[in-house]
Amino acid sequence: MILALLATSTPAVQPAVAQPAVRKPLPSETLLPGYLRDRMLRRVASRRDSAAMTLLMQPLAVQAGSSTVEVLLGGQRVALGTVVTADGYLVSKASELKADGELRVRLADDRILPARRVDERRSVDLALLKVEAQSLVPISWNPHEPAVGSFLFSVGRQGDPVGIGVVSVASREVQDHGLLGVMLQTDTNGARVISVVPGSGADDAGIGVGDLITQVEGQPMTTQKQVTAELRALYPGDSVTLTIRRKDRQDDFELSAEIRELSSFSESQDDTRVNGPRNSRLAGFELALQHDTVLGPDQCGGPVIDTNGRVIGINIARAGRVCSYAVPAAAIQPIVDQMIAATK
Repeated sequence: MILALLATSTPAVQPAVAQPAVRKPLPSETLLPGYLRDRMLRRVASRRDSAAMTLLMQPLAVQAGSSTVEVLLGGQRVALGTVVTADGYLVSKASELKADGELRVRLADDRILPARRVDERRSVDLALLKVEAQSLVPISWNPHEPAVGSFLFSVGRQGDPVGIGVVSVASREVQDHGLLGVMLQTDTNGARVISVVPGSGADDAGIGVGDLITQVEGQPMTTQKQVTAELRALYPGDSVTLTIRRKDRQDDFELSAEIRELSSFSESQDDTRVNGPRNSRLAGFELALQHDTVLGPDQCGGPVIDTNGRVIGINIARAGRVCSYAVPAAAIQPIVDQMIAATK
């Protein structure tokens, strides 16, 4: 018998917690106009995300905002996107683009164009999209990574401020704790479910004790180890199609179940209210910088700038009340180059 609550990629690791520290002003901050720096420092402690503060960051966000788009599915915004070439390539958060509906983007000039998904890098949850357009304004990356304690500004379309935050933890691998939520044991021609965790994706999908999993994504499974190996390749937010054999049904049937973060299984309604809306995939990133900007799940995929207006990364997840992740520019540039080269 094996516990198949199934960590889908790596062993559970507690999130890093930044230790408070007093720091000297960074060189980039001393280059801010005096009035902006003084007003920011006076207000940031208690009113960092106030309307007045977000207005102060707008001049810094203008250039990045011209390279920022809204990604729409079925007419609803599901993410932001970042233009990476003048001829219509852009990147966004891949796991937010799975719903049904026409995929389109709203550009900085208000045009709405059909988009197609041409590639993906699951290691950082980035999708490469293509629109038929020319003379777009590509983002200008800067490999500089701000120090822990530095201010960051998240940018929306046309430079609209999304939020202001502080770097909490330097770039690192953010491991995931994604689980299906079942205990399995090998049985004849498959893996028998012997327990289902309440509140898990398996529970919500209707998987029951005694069910026999015979296929995963159409591939025949004969042992618990095979099922476990398939599920370990998935990330939180992924859906998996399972073929089920049930004693009271004559024919096998399919169910779709979601892989979920372990912490969500025991989360109360109070916890949900405190944490606010989060992305379905909020971990499992090869490299990400942690900051405390409050984002909506549909505000990921857009650029993050430092206090000089330099684009230092892309927001990739809202993970908790004071925890968001951004993929740093130094990691994004080679990934984007590889994805575009693969389309040629």
